[in-house]
Amino acid sequence: MNVRTERGRFRMLNGSSARMYHLTFADDRAFHVVGGDAGLLAAPVEVDRISLTPGERVELVVAFAPGEQVMLRMVSESDDIDEGDHDLVKIVAAPSLSASPPLPARLSGAPAPIVVPPQATVRFFHQF
Repeated sequence: MNVRTERGRFRMLNGSSARMYHLTFADDRAFHVVGGDAGLLAAPVEVDRISLTPGERVELVVAFAPGEQVMLRMVSESDDIDEGDHDLVKIVAAPSLSASPPLPARLSGAPAPIVVPPQATVRFFHQF
């Protein structure tokens, strides 16, 4: 896949019926998650790996340098049935990239934060 801009936005879907995907870049670069099944997040989240369950979608923003090549990979976790890493797509940046706008601190169109009324009962759940 060829890119011509400093940042690329990718919409990813795990189309498998039972397999979980753990996605990362071969050079362990950081990237930003900006959305998922419920739409845009309130703010970008920087990660270096993301896991997708069957049917799950995610939107990522990835920065590139002119002329670089990087591989998006699916990596195995210790409890995966299918062991081994798999290359998914090689991304090749053009020698000269067009400027991209900066990634905003708050995403336009994201849901407003939930404000809990003072009289509301709040319960917390803890996972063990």
